[in-house]
Amino acid sequence: MKKELIEKGLSEIDFYFGEALSEREEVVFFLAVLLFFSRQGHICVKVTEEEIIPSLSLFEEYEEPLKEKILKALPYLEGLPIHSFNNRFYLLRNWNHETLFIEHVKRLVFQDVERIECSLEDPSLAPEQKAAIDKALTLPLSIITGGPGTGKTYTAAKLVEAFLASSKEARIILTAPTGKAAARLEESLGKYVEGSFKAQTLHSLLGIYTNLDFERKSTLIYADLIIVDECSMIDARLFSFFLASLKKGTRLVLMGDPFQLPSVEAGSFFADLMEAFPSLSTCLKLNFRSEQDSIKELGRALLEKGEEEVLKQIEKFSSQEKFSFENLLAYVKKYCPLPSKEKPEEEMLLKDLEAFRILSSMRKGPLGVDALNKKIASTLFSEMRTGEFLALPILIIKNNYELGLYNGQSGIVVRKKREGKMDLYSFDEEDMAFFPGGKTFKCALLPFFEYAYAISVHKSQGSEYDRVLLLIPPGSEVFGKEVLYTAVTRAKKHLEIEARVSIIQAALKKIPLRGSGFKERILL
Repeated sequence: MKKELIEKGLSEIDFYFGEALSEREEVVFFLAVLLFFSRQGHICVKVTEEEIIPSLSLFEEYEEPLKEKILKALPYLEGLPIHSFNNRFYLLRNWNHETLFIEHVKRLVFQDVERIECSLEDPSLAPEQKAAIDKALTLPLSIITGGPGTGKTYTAAKLVEAFLASSKEARIILTAPTGKAAARLEESLGKYVEGSFKAQTLHSLLGIYTNLDFERKSTLIYADLIIVDECSMIDARLFSFFLASLKKGTRLVLMGDPFQLPSVEAGSFFADLMEAFPSLSTCLKLNFRSEQDSIKELGRALLEKGEEEVLKQIEKFSSQEKFSFENLLAYVKKYCPLPSKEKPEEEMLLKDLEAFRILSSMRKGPLGVDALNKKIASTLFSEMRTGEFLALPILIIKNNYELGLYNGQSGIVVRKKREGKMDLYSFDEEDMAFFPGGKTFKCALLPFFEYAYAISVHKSQGSEYDRVLLLIPPGSEVFGKEVLYTAVTRAKKHLEIEARVSIIQAALKKIPLRGSGFKERILL
């Protein structure tokens, strides 16, 4: 059965993990499943005679035989590096992350803080935005949620204004899990609040530059107010480490959209926190943008409606052409810069940077972002003539703190074709890269990056584009409807979807919530 389960989704690594710790076949299968679900983002697996959560239905006809092996393994787990609690089973690292998170959530939620008195008689604020600010001024921990365009950042800006009105000396920190999200938070608040506010990544704030830094004790962060954006993207290890760093008296405001794709690593503590403490949350629902109403309707349908209504809505955005790379390339050429004799203008390139993007739910495979970017970029590069320029979108994939470039930031590389052999990653001294905010670098100095005609739905979080072409290849169903919601809500004006109906149906059926024991344990 091992071979068949590997074909259904388990990996050799999962079984290697089990075999390294036990010689009993049923225990090997149990540990393989536990590691598999941890890699899928689940903090723990709940096992009872009646059910196993997350469901084993992914393994189809092997569901019952696998359940039988897991139940047989339960008496033989003592001495293994796992922890059990109320029929929930954890890898030790996940148990430790959840325990630390619970400890510091309790410390934050139940501490006494004085209400900051401030008038909220601002006609630009909707009632729900005033309610969110009022909670932030009253409670030590509050949550602001809402989809794109619902005014989360504007609400945060008005909160900062209110906080500074009470104390000009207040220390305020803005942070987010990625460089791109931090840069967007900083840019957005800069539009509404006077003064200079710098946002930084959580890793930078916490002094985490390698995995070894997680092993040390958290250093206290001294701040009166900390605002964290894109909280759905924060994994269990980072979230627990961050909360442990907050000193007594710090007010914490968490912002995000819990319906987006969660972090790549294990955990969805932002959603768990909202479920366990609904009184801390304010959901912003009023959309302030005037873009395409039908896109908003599809986003709402994915959250609130059944399969039939969602499929009906998606049909409005289905690609009308038979999909092929040639059609895809024509799409790219229509909306992205082509080789030209004249050097492109930096200002115009940056203005159009967020105008169009291909999103794919997969990294690997023929419709995955890796293959698409390589094929698109190499095709356009091969069409260049000597002396022509080509502007190519890129995405930074490794932080470089000295240059101020962070994982997830978008930019443009401008290359000139010269005599002799050239390839996509060999740069001339004159090849330049441009980023929003006036950042300009020689290409040879850039940290690791990838070409970004297409980007993964995961990496699109926190961004918006005028036009989106969404590809949902086979295999995407494992992500559930979160991948559809996240991708759809990246589009502002135009959306086109290339997907089989059967893949969308399977994604809609997948239960999106990640397994954890947070709610059960926090109430003890």
